[in-house]
Amino acid sequence: MSFSIETFVRRCPKSGRIAGIRRNALLPRVLLPLLGLLASAWFLLRVIPKPSRAAYPCQRIAAGMGAGFLAHLVTLVAALARAGARTKWRASSSIGFTIPQKTAAAH
Repeated sequence: MSFSIETFVRRCPKSGRIAGIRRNALLPRVLLPLLGLLASAWFLLRVIPKPSRAAYPCQRIAAGMGAGFLAHLVTLVAALARAGARTKWRASSSIGFTIPQKTAAAH
């Protein structure tokens, strides 16, 4: 099974340049976050024992990929938390609450 770059990207019909990532393909959805996670882990495993390795070109690329992955992850978690909070708020506000009113008691 061979893959080409056309599996992952969309091209501009006029210029032929890469215009974006195909969102309907499953492999990029799984592959890109996995690569970001692996890049973060590799960077941490290599740089923590010897911090001078952070200047290596391969570690600079891994740092960028890892930072992008972490930014994506933080954004995703924040969006899900916000959606969850909004759902809880809507559920509580749709039930409503009643204010007990004083009624004149008939004597």
